[in-house]
Amino acid sequence: SKELNAASGAFNVCCAEAYAKFADLKRQRIHPGKMTKERDAVESCSADVYKGIQSLCSDQLDAVKACLSDNPDSWAKCAAARRDLDVCSVRNGLGEIKK
Repeated sequence: SKELNAASGAFNVCCAEAYAKFADLKRQRIHPGKMTKERDAVESCSADVYKGIQSLCSDQLDAVKACLSDNPDSWAKCAAARRDLDVCSVRNGLGEIKK
């Protein structure tokens, strides 16, 4: 979805540890059935960040979505808006940052 695409940078920033563990297991070609804990951590963190963005960073999220909609072939033009969303996510302690 456009909304998840817009929030993807914040997911990477706020869920870096969970994403890294999951990616490492995939790189090692671990059977998916043995990655349930790590997959659940990624999903839980992503859901928490998404809820937080919707309630605490909605203006920034809307700005990223609008920019991406206006510039579908040039993400670079949206770097400032994406950065603003990332900053809002970090300032509000979303995902793993709240630990």
